[in-house]
Amino acid sequence: GRYLVYMPFASHLGVSKNITDKAERARLTDLIGRLKPEKGSFIIRSEGEGVGEDQFVRETKYLLRLWETIQRKTANARPPALIHKDLGPLFKAARDSFTEDFDLFLVDSKEEYEDLGDFMDIISPDLKDRLRWYRGRIPLFEAYTLDEEIARMLQQKVPLPSGGYLIVQEAETLTAIDVNTGKYAGGKSLEETVVKTNLEAVTEVARQIRLRNIGGIIVVDFIDMTKAENRRQVTDALRQAVKGDKAKIKILPITRLGLIEMTRERLRESVLNMLCDPCSTCGGAGKTLSQESMYIKVKKALQETVAQPGPETVRLRVPPRLAEYLASERRQRLEKLIGHPIRVEPDPEMHAESYKISLGRNAGDSAPVGSLESATA
Repeated sequence: GRYLVYMPFASHLGVSKNITDKAERARLTDLIGRLKPEKGSFIIRSEGEGVGEDQFVRETKYLLRLWETIQRKTANARPPALIHKDLGPLFKAARDSFTEDFDLFLVDSKEEYEDLGDFMDIISPDLKDRLRWYRGRIPLFEAYTLDEEIARMLQQKVPLPSGGYLIVQEAETLTAIDVNTGKYAGGKSLEETVVKTNLEAVTEVARQIRLRNIGGIIVVDFIDMTKAENRRQVTDALRQAVKGDKAKIKILPITRLGLIEMTRERLRESVLNMLCDPCSTCGGAGKTLSQESMYIKVKKALQETVAQPGPETVRLRVPPRLAEYLASERRQRLEKLIGHPIRVEPDPEMHAESYKISLGRNAGDSAPVGSLESATA
């Protein structure tokens, strides 16, 4: 399970060594002693730190029912037969997230609806009547505007109610979230405006890291506040805002510059990594070389490639934006530099940071005598 390991043939109870707080270990040891089944035993996993008793009770029932199902299937199966397999995303959502707090669990696949119904018989029979097969003509995600929500999750800029905004940038080692006031200037003073924006940002930061499933190190750059009391208020508000998050979160005190460092348990990969691949143009950097930088690269390559007296024709194949940038005086400067006319040919299929130089004897050459392509082509 998520919080417990059930060992049907063992007798000792245990708590993960990764839980080091003495008071928490004592609480969990007492709790696991009260939950001990008639047969077998449990070990509390590190994810169980800080988890309430009701969640342990729920998972205990699930694991015991699952073991009974495995035994029953084993007794009745003719080999070769599948007895048990790991849960898919839909079933993990039902196991970990579907609680009494939810009114409905909608599934738009009849086959998965039926399989999930059997699964609910094992883990939470009392919630099975809230499971529904969605039969609407409009696709489920479209009917509940989830496609729009997912699209917003992939954007870096997140608006705040007052007119401020967040910039969320996920990197491999950490996630940086920047808070900005934008056009908002509604406070009586600059400090009041800043505090109001930061408190709005607290709620949205907690929501965004949960929605986007951001894990690991997170640095939030709040707008600078001069008063220590206001910085403490923002920190306390953030701790309160993340209390409902199922992932474990640790928050360090805010610095004088308004930075808060926090860590969030990485349960699975983030939404951004699940839904997106690195850009084939920028390689995931989020940037490509400017047109001026590409102009300098091409200029250097032409100097190295075209020797005097050289060919009569130089053909330069480049992406359309660079072709437009090389129009008029820039192309003329290159021609003067190498002493030959240059024919610039835009190619929409080319990588944004690539180019190709072809050398010929006259303007009508259809095939180049020689060519040079950039390393990124």
